Amino acid sequence: MQSLRILIADDSESFRSSLRAFLESVPGWTVCGEAGDGHVAVAKALALRPDIVVLDISMPTMNGIEAAKVIHQQVPSAELLVISQHRFRGVGEAAQKAGARGYVDKSKLSQELIPAIKAAGMRRSAHGPACPTG
Repeated sequence: MQSLRILIADDSESFRSSLRAFLESVPGWTVCGEAGDGHVAVAKALALRPDIVVLDISMPTMNGIEAAKVIHQQVPSAELLVISQHRFRGVGEAAQKAGARGYVDKSKLSQELIPAIKAAGMRRSAHGPACPTG
């Protein structure tokens, strides 16, 4: 299993805590930081230089798509994954245009997030099969 440092950005502290436990159950993976909004996500990405950044779309001060654009420009070595509980039409395309490797619906995280992170860690596309586009 590859070694990865992951930054989680989501406005729900309880969700971040659960996601941290889930991701750190994978050998070699560590969550190097957490952020509750888009601006903090950008600052932590700059400071921590994670391998992977998992960004929720709906966050205060700066949403996940906007944060992904900034992180992609300022920390190009970080691979980005966008997650959301909302099924916005075109979200997968918007995530990709922002520099993300993929989008994962929160209702499918337990099945799709680990494979998506593995793919992103190998610099491959990581879109879930149910990715809303168009």
